[in-house]
Amino acid sequence: MGKFISQIVRDARQRTYGLIAETQTQIRGANVPEDAVLVARVRAQIRHVVSQAGSVDVTAHQGRLTLSGSIAAHEVEKLLSAVASIAGVTTVVNRLEVNHTTASAAGGSSLAGLQCHPASVSSPSAFPWPSPHI
Repeated sequence: MGKFISQIVRDARQRTYGLIAETQTQIRGANVPEDAVLVARVRAQIRHVVSQAGSVDVTAHQGRLTLSGSIAAHEVEKLLSAVASIAGVTTVVNRLEVNHTTASAAGGSSLAGLQCHPASVSSPSAFPWPSPHI
């Protein structure tokens, strides 16, 4: 009888550990919103920081955000910082093409191809992008 009870206790303990692990996985996954929701959040933010928001294309896949299109040189750093601070963004892939008319005034700097891996979404200052004014 004692052996039977210890097996039941062990089984209950293992099931409990399994449920806890499954719940933790679901909670971690809940931090990354659906792709369409993330794109909508980013587009809303872009309108506040970029003068030609329609020229920036946004795609998302499980928190990984890709930005492409044409942008003025003086707006790149501001855009990347704003996007990286959005809840649910885990990585920002920069495929932006710097507008050469404003880039020439800033020394022709291009930040295209820069990949940013935010350590903490809540602190955008933790993302060291090179300044387009270098």
